[in-house]
Amino acid sequence: MDTRWGKRTPFIIAGTLSQGNAIINVMGALGAMFSLIMIQVLVEHEETPDYTLLFTSVAVLMLAGLIILVCTIKEKKLAKEIAEAYPDDMS
Repeated sequence: MDTRWGKRTPFIIAGTLSQGNAIINVMGALGAMFSLIMIQVLVEHEETPDYTLLFTSVAVLMLAGLIILVCTIKEKKLAKEIAEAYPDDMS
């Protein structure tokens, strides 16, 4: 597929694009639910609430997600497999 710079992008093929979009949408929904639950649990209902614990919990969740992503997706291996499968698309 062409990008806005006119280069071929070997990482985006028909099947993986919709799966990627679905994962992004699900993660967004789960993050929103997590945030709403944490607001109810961690933020006290007073005139000037402290959001430090809420921010920390969301930051920890994001870091955990990043660590899981980096440890489970072998991007170099996938790039090599796609490059071998679609040699014409690498130009």
